[in-house]
Formats: sequence, structure tokens, C-alpha cells
Amino acid sequence: MKKHTKNPPAAKKIFNKHSFRLESISAVFLCVMIFVIGVISLPLILSGYHLINKSSLDLGLEILEEKLHHQISSIEKNYEDLELIGFEGSSSHLEEIKSQAIVSLNEFRYRETGRVFIVGSDKSIILSADFSTAEDKGFTSFYNGLKKGDLARYKYNGREKLAVFTLYDRWESYVGISIDSSEIFDNRNRFLVINILVLAGTLFLAIFLMVFLHRLIISP
Repeated sequence: MKKHTKNPPAAKKIFNKHSFRLESISAVFLCVMIFVIGVISLPLILSGYHLINKSSLDLGLEILEEKLHHQISSIEKNYEDLELIGFEGSSSHLEEIKSQAIVSLNEFRYRETGRVFIVGSDKSIILSADFSTAEDKGFTSFYNGLKKGDLARYKYNGREKLAVFTLYDRWESYVGISIDSSEIFDNRNRFLVINILVLAGTLFLAIFLMVFLHRLIISP
């Protein structure tokens, strides 16, 4: 009886060569798939990031401005009531309104870091959660921002901060609300994290499917 012989070397070489080609094709296909996913996803993520960045800033500033307007309106109403009863020239009543207003403004809170500040046009600090004197680090850039427009950007203890404000003529002071930038852009940051996780999950799934197909077809 003849024994069965093993596959001849030539057939084995052909099989190995065929397997190598399939592996090369699958590797190229995987790279192409990852590239296509990246090309499609990255522009969408970047455009969405910039869109949410702008909308988050606009919405955040609008909310801060409304809250600031509400605080100023409440103070202004007290002065108007004083004028109605004919005591608008009484220094004691004027000082009382101001002192009570400062106490109320000091109690204002918005989210975690939103606080009211009052800085005189002469750089005197009446109320501030960030600065106690005009010599404090970062105050100069903060005050210069107040002089330039309706939005101040500055750094405090390494944190980026934003401030909306108005020049309140009665007190000859800038009255505003400051807040950490991270709280304004938290929706943008969440959007970025979610999209990066989705992209990473998609790439992982593509790699998993390619490995599965490789084992199923090439190495059954």
C-alpha cells in the first residue's frame, strides 16, 4: 500500500505567495479605509468645532450681558426712586444705595466662576474676585481690555478669562461680569471629545473587521 505524500514544495510556495498577496491587499485596503474615514471625518469635526465655538461664545456673552443689564437696572431703579421722592442730592442716601448695591453684586454668582467686578476709571478696585490691587499680576492687561471695548480677555492664575462690562457713569466705574473661558466653551469641548471618541471607535471597528475577515478568508 502506498503512503500519501505531503504537498510538494512548489504547491506550498504558490500557497504562501497567494496568502502574502491577500495579506498585502487587506493591509492596503485597511489603510485606504482609515484614510477615507479620516478625510471625511476631520473636515466635519473641524467645521463643527468652529461653528460651535462661535455659537458658544455668542450665546455665553449674550447671557452674561443680560445678567449684567439686570443687575445694573436694579441699581438704577433705586436711584430713580430716590429722585422721585426728591432726595437725589442727599449724599447719605446716595452712599447707602451704592453700599447696598455693592453688597448685592458681591453675592452674585453665575455657574462656577462667574463673578461681578467693579473697577474705577482711576484703576481703583472696588470689587473683584481676581484682583485686590492695581499692582497684581494680570491687572494691566485686564484694565487695558476694559479701555478698549465691550469684551475683555485676560489671564488669571494661568486661566483664560472673559469679561463683559459697561462704564457706569454714576460711579465712574466699570461694572462687569468675569468668567473662566472654559465655562463658556464647555459645549464646544464636549462636542470635540465626543467626535474624537466616535472617530476612534469607527477606526477601531474598521480594524477589527479587517482582522476578522483576514482570519476568515486567509486563515480559515
